[in-house]
Amino acid sequence: MIGKLSFILSVFILSIALLGCDTPECCGFGCGILGGSQSADCGASSSPPEPFMGFRGPGDIAVTIDGDFVVIDSGAVLHVDQTTGDRTIISQFAPLDKDRTGGGPRLGNNGIAVTTDGDFVVIGSDSVVHVDQTSGDRTILSDDRTGGGPGFLFSKDIAVTIDGDFVVIGFVDGLDAVVHVDQFTGDRTILSDDSTGSGPGFGISVGIAVTTDGDFVVIEFVPDLLGLGAVVHVDQFTGDRTIISDDGTGSGPGFENPEDIAVTTDGDFVVIDEGLDAVVHVDQITGDRTILSDATTGTGP
Repeated sequence: MIGKLSFILSVFILSIALLGCDTPECCGFGCGILGGSQSADCGASSSPPEPFMGFRGPGDIAVTIDGDFVVIDSGAVLHVDQTTGDRTIISQFAPLDKDRTGGGPRLGNNGIAVTTDGDFVVIGSDSVVHVDQTSGDRTILSDDRTGGGPGFLFSKDIAVTIDGDFVVIGFVDGLDAVVHVDQFTGDRTILSDDSTGSGPGFGISVGIAVTTDGDFVVIEFVPDLLGLGAVVHVDQFTGDRTIISDDGTGSGPGFENPEDIAVTTDGDFVVIDEGLDAVVHVDQITGDRTILSDATTGTGP
């Protein structure tokens, strides 16, 4: 249900963008919801963001080089200590007359990844933003004014390739696509979509991860709407798409509303599914699905 509401909200925001609405006064939203490429003083208000007293709306998580965690939460990057659970703000936008953590544009709340040098990249709906791990400074790496290639809109997730570049799953030219982003130039190249690579076209793709051999896996959702409810393998060179696991590939509980995907140390996959309220293990060879944790599997809250 949450995934479906997210999709409906995305369509609504797209309608606003197409109408030329680009300010909070026009849209009724903070401009950060329209992506990280807004200017640093976009939507400056008279009151700063409320101080964090815990998570407010986490959108994604990544593991740092030293084994701690970073969470993108309501447009802020939070460091979470792996031992104590203590949270520290690394980067957060605030109005010009208020305290802020790091300089630069607002951040989106969709996806975060750790770069090869330990910094972070965060996606807005239409941008990739670099966040310095020490200063918290935010710099646009790629958007419609930085780097060449097709612009992306409503990007949902980002991953770091084995050579340090980035791959983004996003909405490009009316279709979901896997987009390669050069770490130095910000240039964008479509790696896989309905006209690039063979195999089933993407539906509504919400998560992407890099496999142990440098290819990609994409998770798609809402089988009763537009998506496949599937784990899809994408070849890094050809863009060819192959279903690894769905209702017709592999055994086990079918995906209901998968939200994100990660690669295990042995090369299999884990999927978080809001419809199942579960973490699902997916075998990389057979596509078999096994619930690792839910209300009846494992203990805890």
